[in-house]
Amino acid sequence: MKSKLEGKICLRTGNQKRPTIKCSLQSEKDLGLSDYLMNNFKHLDLSAKEKQKFSKKYREHVTRYNNLSTKELTKLSEEFSKSVKEQINSGLKDETVHIHAEDIGVFVCLAAIFSGNLPKEYNFCFHFSLVPTICFPKNLYKENKTMNYQIEFEKDKNSWLLDFKSLYSWPEYMNIPSDNYKKVA
Repeated sequence: MKSKLEGKICLRTGNQKRPTIKCSLQSEKDLGLSDYLMNNFKHLDLSAKEKQKFSKKYREHVTRYNNLSTKELTKLSEEFSKSVKEQINSGLKDETVHIHAEDIGVFVCLAAIFSGNLPKEYNFCFHFSLVPTICFPKNLYKENKTMNYQIEFEKDKNSWLLDFKSLYSWPEYMNIPSDNYKKVA
């Protein structure tokens, strides 16, 4: 059975809220019970405490992120980048663009940042819900030194990820300068 992740992205400029973009992605492969076994998650380097709390429900969620279609994610990030450019061209007067994203929308925004397709003449401030960033596809990461961006992770006290710091940390292959992101309580 293929699984699906959904999310949304909202662009704000000044006091204007632009239309919300809803997005969804399916896993690349059919997922079965064997995909949720603990031995499939060794690469996450979970602490002993995290392993105790890493129930089947959470393993299913992480498995969905681990098995995203990178082709579809790339397509969504290109559409998102195009939408941002169109909205900016339709009368943006502010130099800072605020983008709020949840769930899979965060991965779409990250893919757009790393692709280099967002306008470089604007400052971007991304406000993200917590997601398992450790699962971001390595092949979509390209260091972007030309774009001015800030990433803020907003911790929701009800988020299932709060008990799994290992999951919402940056993967080792990502070189994100610490002054480009912060976690907000």
